Amino acid sequence: MKNKILFITAFLSLILTTINAQKIVDLTAKEVLNQCINFHDPKGNWANLHQKLYFHAKETDNDNIREEVLLDNRVTYFCHISRADSNVIEKEISDTTIVARINGDTAISAENRKKYRLMPRQIRSARNSYVFLYGLPMKLTDRGTILSDTVRMDTFNGKNYVVLSVKYEKGVGTDTWFFYIHPTTYALEGYRFNHNRKPNDGEFIICQDLIDVDGIRMPKVRLWHDNENGKYMATDILDKAEDWIGKK
Repeated sequence: MKNKILFITAFLSLILTTINAQKIVDLTAKEVLNQCINFHDPKGNWANLHQKLYFHAKETDNDNIREEVLLDNRVTYFCHISRADSNVIEKEISDTTIVARINGDTAISAENRKKYRLMPRQIRSARNSYVFLYGLPMKLTDRGTILSDTVRMDTFNGKNYVVLSVKYEKGVGTDTWFFYIHPTTYALEGYRFNHNRKPNDGEFIICQDLIDVDGIRMPKVRLWHDNENGKYMATDILDKAEDWIGKK
């Protein structure tokens, strides 16, 4: 009897998911994106977010890399804080001003700038990566983003999702991205990007769990894999977020 109930429940769930999926693919890509944004940022807080985020990253079982990020989207401020070799390393961008510090000192040798990836383009790259990933799906409304008109269904990580695809205008980005949206909740549960330099290059990211960051639902866990062979690469974990007065 128990197995029959479980089967019926699963069957009904499949039917409801299929119906909802059909409803979604009948929407425009912009409508699906708006629903996804409404799920993750229902109060529209991203534009004014000022928080301190605490992360740790794992590339092997022994890795436990702790990092902090200060964000103030009101004034486009970003600061990444990490620790290596008993040093505190800061990568800061305030509007267009880029500053690097090691233990609070901005006088950094060329050797250490290279070692800790403190060149301006590397700091900009770090900022762009963090702000983009933790600002999804809201960042898909940024200028230069080309959202495909096509809405389709596809499988990702063994589940059925509605997929939005995105390219970028010249000078903004060269990768092609695919975003996997739950057909019932509109939650963004994974994404894949291709560098378009060779077939199936790039990576895919599986999102797990959600954490509330000032009213925004952000993924707590991101699992990174290689597109070509599916090999696991790393895990990013957002441990917590706390109020921060910001730069105003």
